[in-house]
Amino acid sequence: MDTSSETILVRNLDHLGLIAGMIDKLGFVDEINRLIPNQRKVSYGIMIKALILNAMGLSHHALYITPKFFERCPVQHLLGDSYEASDFNDDSIGRCLDALFSYGLNKLFVQLAQKACEKAGIDTRYWHADSTNFSVEGDYEDENGAIKVRRGFAKDKRVDLKQVTLGLITCYKTAIPRYMQSFDGNASDSQTLMSMIETFVSYFEAGADVGIFIADAGIYSAENVSDSMQKIDWITRVPETIGLAKEWILQTQETDLQDFTQIPGDRYRAISSQYAGVEQRWFVIESAPLAAAVTQTMTAKAESQMETIQTKIAKKKTQWLPEKSDWEAWIAPLEPKYPLVSIQYTLKESFYYCKRGKPKDENRRIQYQIDTVTLSIHSNVMQSIVTQKSRFILATNVLDITKLPNEEVLAAYKTQATSVENGFKFLKDPIFFAESFFVKKPSRLEGLLMILSLSLLVYSLCERHLHQELQAQNEWVDTQTAKKTQKPTLRLVLNLFRGIHLVKLNERTPPFCVNLKENHKKIIRALGTHFAKYYVLQI
Repeated sequence: MDTSSETILVRNLDHLGLIAGMIDKLGFVDEINRLIPNQRKVSYGIMIKALILNAMGLSHHALYITPKFFERCPVQHLLGDSYEASDFNDDSIGRCLDALFSYGLNKLFVQLAQKACEKAGIDTRYWHADSTNFSVEGDYEDENGAIKVRRGFAKDKRVDLKQVTLGLITCYKTAIPRYMQSFDGNASDSQTLMSMIETFVSYFEAGADVGIFIADAGIYSAENVSDSMQKIDWITRVPETIGLAKEWILQTQETDLQDFTQIPGDRYRAISSQYAGVEQRWFVIESAPLAAAVTQTMTAKAESQMETIQTKIAKKKTQWLPEKSDWEAWIAPLEPKYPLVSIQYTLKESFYYCKRGKPKDENRRIQYQIDTVTLSIHSNVMQSIVTQKSRFILATNVLDITKLPNEEVLAAYKTQATSVENGFKFLKDPIFFAESFFVKKPSRLEGLLMILSLSLLVYSLCERHLHQELQAQNEWVDTQTAKKTQKPTLRLVLNLFRGIHLVKLNERTPPFCVNLKENHKKIIRALGTHFAKYYVLQI
């Protein structure tokens, strides 16, 4: 056997076999080629697979330098025998992104996500909708039909850069995206959320039970409530800028609240309300975790106010003033300026004679100086602030309590933190993607945002599939800290697969993997044959 260095080919496989296996399991390549057929050497299905692999390569490189990325990877093994790294060049990628844009990025994503979720057996009653922005560098000229790169509210604090906005609708309790849409960089939540929901609903058959949409307060406005939001069922937070919301928060007494059985520590009050001419159910929610957080914050603020007051009093304490009212006048402005602090003080008296010579009673005067000062947290003010800040109002237009029980409203709303927010956290993780995009046209920016959303779909479904199979097979994965788990994050798994190489000794011998440990094999076996083939493992 010829094993000279000239014939041995070693490429970094790492975790890419897992990503490629999930893409194959979901049938993305064939489905994309069916929807957007073409005669190019690199089909659009293969190109999207390559871009997802690049995006999830943990390479800290920009999404748009695919040829360099694939020079280190086993291209033929991952994508097909007829391909080379040079096939995935800027020109080929650009043409693919243009074709996707012409077909309709939102439409393509919905079609792929729907089939993927059907294969995974995912159905949902609730949808979470939200948006975030991505900063971009360089100058972008406006393009007909494409988003506009603009400055807006920079959630990532990069006020020096222009940005684009990405909206996602994810499945209940998961970060699995079912719909994505790109928007201008300066688009507001009230515009993006309703536009996204309306377009998503249009893909359902007429008369279908679409489910209930959950969104933040940005969606709640008189215009939306009276118009677009009447066409769907929804749960959202009511902005406290609405006067009626403030009134209900302040007017609600402790005796008006009842406990949630599903969420210990939280309480609620159900109210029938009307806003923008639409009958609704409102819920004044008092959150125990929020109250604890507010108490901690306000206590720290009160302690800071005490230190400031003590400093001021220390400077003034040595002075003598002729009247008690002078001290009252000096102390009085401190209380409204530092409302969290209660100031209790005592004065001491001292006599003096205002004229020289033999003391006479008519020349005798009294002066006053601060003797003791006691500072404490103003309990009534503190309680009022904590009560107000730990309460908020949720609203829904689902009036039938059998369809949506009171206790289910808050439980459904709270899962937003574990769904769409986790999705945005994934998309913005620098381990997976570069902080900026490098393309020439806004339409191609939209294409890359769709690729990112597909990457999130692949990631989320792969993690879910692994959890289900580990539990079904009663298998456990060893983590990097020597602990065992049946629910590892896919990020942990991807890191575990670092250092796995595909080796090919010569053209006549089949490839094999090195550094593949039993822990890796356990994960691959759990995932199935679509994954095992990339690691040349028989299961």
